Amino acid sequence: MAGLAGVSWKSPTRPPWRPIRRPPQTPTRSPRSRAAQQAAGENQDNALALLHRTPEAEAEARRAYKAEQGRDARARVAEHLLAARLEQLRGLSAALAGKPASWAERLPGLAARPLDGDATGPVIA
Repeated sequence: MAGLAGVSWKSPTRPPWRPIRRPPQTPTRSPRSRAAQQAAGENQDNALALLHRTPEAEAEARRAYKAEQGRDARARVAEHLLAARLEQLRGLSAALAGKPASWAERLPGLAARPLDGDATGPVIA
């Protein structure tokens, strides 16, 4: 703070009640400037058109097309597999819904299963 002893936060050139004037968003251009900009844009368009016809660009377009076809094919296969799996699950659910087991039937089988790992010791509540 010692180096800022004479510095004021207020601007010495502008009173605080006047707004700051900003330059216009689109400055006016001279006819030469507009012509040069138009020529640069046309040159860029021509260069891009030439580059589109190069063997490298065509090869890249073929690779991108094949990749997109692969993505589409994978999506179609995934949809088919999902539909097939859902159909299997519907069949299982219909089969199980026909014969619900009561707890009295299920508990002896569950009780006969061995416990996992260290849970074979005494249970302390």
